[in-house]
Amino acid sequence: MKQSLTYQNYYKPIKQSFVFWLLIVQPIWGLAQPRTPNLEAQVMAICQAVADQEKLLTYLSADAILNYPLGVTREISGVNYVIAVDSVRGSENGYLFNAYTTIQFPGTARPLAFVGQNLQFGEGGIAQSSDTRLVLASHRKIPINEHIDLVLPADGHNYVEFDCEGFRSINLKGHFVFRSELLIPDPGWAASANEVIATFEVNTADIHNILASVSITPFQIRGLGGISFRVTNAVVDMSDFENPVGLVFPQEYRQIYGTNVELWRGFYLQEIENWPARRTDQ
Repeated sequence: MKQSLTYQNYYKPIKQSFVFWLLIVQPIWGLAQPRTPNLEAQVMAICQAVADQEKLLTYLSADAILNYPLGVTREISGVNYVIAVDSVRGSENGYLFNAYTTIQFPGTARPLAFVGQNLQFGEGGIAQSSDTRLVLASHRKIPINEHIDLVLPADGHNYVEFDCEGFRSINLKGHFVFRSELLIPDPGWAASANEVIATFEVNTADIHNILASVSITPFQIRGLGGISFRVTNAVVDMSDFENPVGLVFPQEYRQIYGTNVELWRGFYLQEIENWPARRTDQ
């Protein structure tokens, strides 16, 4: 797993722009979490029951689905993803069923819960469409560290896709929120904004291998004398296996953190424009 780092910044002037490094700091996973909604608790309970009964398969067939509750398991990069199947009943075209899964976002104690209801299992297996996705059961706000939160809304854009062989991919769409003790919004961009956010969307088959482009709202660095920044090309690296293309580490990095640079996590801001802060009345 990736090591925890302390906040640093590093920049190199390049024609009025520079590369700015924001390293994710020590995670504070013990912070209070929101109360678990009933649907999320139901998903957790069903998935745990399937695991306790060890009713796990590697392929969901027409015969097997009648022995619900059961789980379809698939291993990716050493992580087992289990799709729990429950509430199977007959339909005109085969069977309808409910499915659930929980996925541990790296570094968190409470997994993400996903649910799909009235899914179709026909002669050819699971019908593949947007209706067969397992969607995030409840809005989640995840503390990444003392400076950054990850927000994932339960709006249908955060979902898991699967087939008869189990988990296929997870789609995550949300935003990171930078707390005001680190970054503050550029007052000339939006006087009403009270948070700096970085929006993203990524689809991956491996929760431990996330690289995604992000769009960051204009900001100032607290304590840096009112200079404003606008990011034009940025990537969030939450991968254990690779780094963004073009990422070059400072010489001191390996001396401090070791040579396994793939374990670095953070925001790689490739291009930034900077200017003196504008007055809000101009």
